[in-house]
Amino acid sequence: MFFGALALAVSTAVTSCKDYDDDVKNLQEQIDKITSTSPVSSEELKAAVDKAKSELTELLNKKADITALEKEIQDLKDALAKGGDEALLADLAKQLADKTNLLTWENLKTDETIAKLKTDIDALNKVSSTLDALVKAEQKYKESGDLSGFDNTSFDALINNSIKEAIEKEGDIAAYVQGVVQKATLADFKAINNEVSTLTGGVWKSMEAFITDCYTLLYDKEDGILARLTELEKLQEAVDAFIKENDNYEKYADILNQIEASRQALTALSLPAGSKNLTEAIEAIIKAQLKEEDSSLASLKKELQDEINAIKKMVQSVSFVPKTSDRIVNFTTLYAKSKAADANYGTITLDGASTQEVMFRISPADAAESFVDNYDVTFSADREMTRAVQVDQFVVVDKPVVDGGLVTYTIKSNATKSFAVCMHVVTKEDKVETLGKTDITSDYFAAIVGKKYLVDAYYKANSGADVDMELPYDVKDGKAEYNGKGRVVLSVSNSADGTTPSEVELSEYPGFDPKSLTTTFSVVNDTYFKVSGTAVMLNAYETPSYIGQVTDVNAKVTAAGFYTPAADKKIGTVTVTKTTKKATIDYGKIEPATWSNDAQTVAASKFPLNKIYDAEDVKLTLTEFQALTGEVVKEANDKVYFAISTDPSSKNELTAVIAAQTPAGVYPIKAKFTSDGREIIVTATITVQNPEIAELAVDKYLWGGTATAGKVGFTPTLDQEEKPSSITLSYDLSKLFTNYSAVQAAVTGVTGATLKIDVPNWNKIKGISYSEPTLTFKKDEYTGKTTDGKDAKVQIVATVSLAGTTTPLQKLTADVNINDISGSWVAGKKAVELNSKAGVYPLADGFSWNDMRGKAMWKDGSQVDDQVEFGTATPLAIYGLTAPSFKFVDAKGKDTTCPYLTVGNDGKLSFTTTGKGYNFQTDYTAYVMIVASSQWGTITNYANNNVITVTIPANVK
Repeated sequence: MFFGALALAVSTAVTSCKDYDDDVKNLQEQIDKITSTSPVSSEELKAAVDKAKSELTELLNKKADITALEKEIQDLKDALAKGGDEALLADLAKQLADKTNLLTWENLKTDETIAKLKTDIDALNKVSSTLDALVKAEQKYKESGDLSGFDNTSFDALINNSIKEAIEKEGDIAAYVQGVVQKATLADFKAINNEVSTLTGGVWKSMEAFITDCYTLLYDKEDGILARLTELEKLQEAVDAFIKENDNYEKYADILNQIEASRQALTALSLPAGSKNLTEAIEAIIKAQLKEEDSSLASLKKELQDEINAIKKMVQSVSFVPKTSDRIVNFTTLYAKSKAADANYGTITLDGASTQEVMFRISPADAAESFVDNYDVTFSADREMTRAVQVDQFVVVDKPVVDGGLVTYTIKSNATKSFAVCMHVVTKEDKVETLGKTDITSDYFAAIVGKKYLVDAYYKANSGADVDMELPYDVKDGKAEYNGKGRVVLSVSNSADGTTPSEVELSEYPGFDPKSLTTTFSVVNDTYFKVSGTAVMLNAYETPSYIGQVTDVNAKVTAAGFYTPAADKKIGTVTVTKTTKKATIDYGKIEPATWSNDAQTVAASKFPLNKIYDAEDVKLTLTEFQALTGEVVKEANDKVYFAISTDPSSKNELTAVIAAQTPAGVYPIKAKFTSDGREIIVTATITVQNPEIAELAVDKYLWGGTATAGKVGFTPTLDQEEKPSSITLSYDLSKLFTNYSAVQAAVTGVTGATLKIDVPNWNKIKGISYSEPTLTFKKDEYTGKTTDGKDAKVQIVATVSLAGTTTPLQKLTADVNINDISGSWVAGKKAVELNSKAGVYPLADGFSWNDMRGKAMWKDGSQVDDQVEFGTATPLAIYGLTAPSFKFVDAKGKDTTCPYLTVGNDGKLSFTTTGKGYNFQTDYTAYVMIVASSQWGTITNYANNNVITVTIPANVK
């Protein structure tokens, strides 16, 4: 598979208009998704392959009239030449690029091309099949650890038998197998795409946006599969060249056979003196030959390396990398007034955005590094690439930038109308001898040429910037700095009269010179404020009368060489303040409080005020501290918070409030004391803990599983063991807990605490009732179903909870089963042959349904009237059960009918009139099922022992 992908890739012919990246937006999204922590999956690869196969088939079947297509292209060019609004021009240019690319495909479509594309569709089918098998194999391995599914993924063609054997024995390297198959399939997929892109002239684009980025990310440049394929390519080329030059070998296998024969012959030879083994001796000879510059081996190595280097530098294709999904590049010329009195805004031409950067992907990527040195580039503003008259419409104006496999050109538009543009690449004259003659073009992009009119330029604050600032009067030379708080934006109109302008960023017009604009700041209240550069300052400092003064701050943008209104625009305010002296006092963790159903107060003794006013960065007297303004800082839903006293005798004294029913947890609290020029933040941490209540302990003999996922089985109680006539199905659930009474007493001692044993949704289950803690099953009503007909699940949930909390302190859960009550089944004869049409056959003979004691409740087709073992003539009713019935089923147990036989609910079988009236030509087999069921659960030994096979032999009389 690897060599197949390699061969397909290297055999691709070089033609024009190849396209490897159609949609840079989608491409970037896919790159973001396919990361080392989230690799591309086999399912994603298969989806991409299937989509590619579908679209390639659609392209192959697409037919277009070349003459009509050429007319459409000319009509679009004519429409572009007439001009129009920006939206119309963008649409026309995009249509022109698409139609031009399609015409290129039609010109390339030959019988040979179509045949090759059909071959590629077949190859995609194979890739899809391999990926489909891989997806199934991965799923099978994840579910069961079974590796057998990998036998269908063709990986055995990629790895040798010894690795395959290891994989079959060691399940833990199945992930490696998945990687091998996936990467190999991706290599095939890449090669197919390369050929298809060449054959279609770049028209077929959709799968490359996905696969190119998968390829780039999965294959590391130096150590990945792509690099290894390159090395394999070198090996294959060297082997092929050797075979061609040596008549003694027809294929690679012949060389290997010769090597093996030589090895066996050399085994008998003596090693050269000083060599430990033959390998070292041969390596020494080769190294010596390579050091001799005129040796044949050294010469061959140099020639091969030169050839490889040249091949790497040969460009096979160039593809436009769009910045937007519509593949549009806007070239806009900006105009402005020269003076205010001008009639319109079209009197002065500014550069605007008539210069733009366009990016192209170079393939192979190795050729990109020296692309600028080896190739000449022009930009053609027409479909016909040989028309030199069009190449001056878009010209290169700056040095290209190469980054990895991408090259970026800065081009300037000299055009007066919009075009479909492509890049034309030819080999430099002095490079033809080493690289060969290359003459190719990229796919097209839509170049929209337009005009804009500059109405105004003004300063605008950045989003989120703090432009309303405070300036302390007592900080000498303090300033409110506006540098970096905003930027200059432009007001641009589509009309020369300047109507309905819109705001645009300077970055949208890279050709516009920002140095032609100057921003100056000013203040309205210049009695107290002044401007120094980009900062607002005070006219005088340490002057108390300045406190509270406010000024608006304006910015004005003036232009050099053209007109702008240059009006002041408010961007913020500055207010004079006094420096605030700040301090933070932390009381740390306060002694924990226990949950209470009532509100609690943490005493003031826990928050001594001298810790605040004696602090080094506070230093106040008690009187001065009491003069401060206190404020509790809390969220609306805080349950624990500071309280500040307003009583003159204890002014600003601190206590803490814990609201009633506050759940256990750690609660930070905060208060703030302020005055003019001072702010003190006070913090503390209050911990609320749960009351001590003993844990409910389950009876390990009655409760299975864990406390939170337990199992409880109930057994019915007979009214008397010898001759029962009724059963009791009521259970005191508190008996499941060995310390229930002790926990109940502890809970009673904590106001607001509750101990509850619940049966969730018991009132929605037919035939049960619950009154805590007693659960009762009504044997004649219980069906094992809910009131809406679903299977019922009876569950016990015991909780210890505190009022006001959402999470119980304790929660124990168990599922309930009714044990033994369904009884057991004894099978009779399960195969009967009918030897007379006149007979009646008691199929139920020997079958019985016994109760939990092993006593028969139903036997030989009828309920047992045994008042020795039971205290009633209807023992099934004791347990709420009903007598079995009989029905015909097929061999798979599904309901059916039998026209020849009839059976009653007593199990007696006889022939129907039809069965009696006709002679049976061949044996006939029927199946009779005895239907017994219990709402309490499974009847022991009933399954697979309830169907009787009945045979009517041929010619029975």
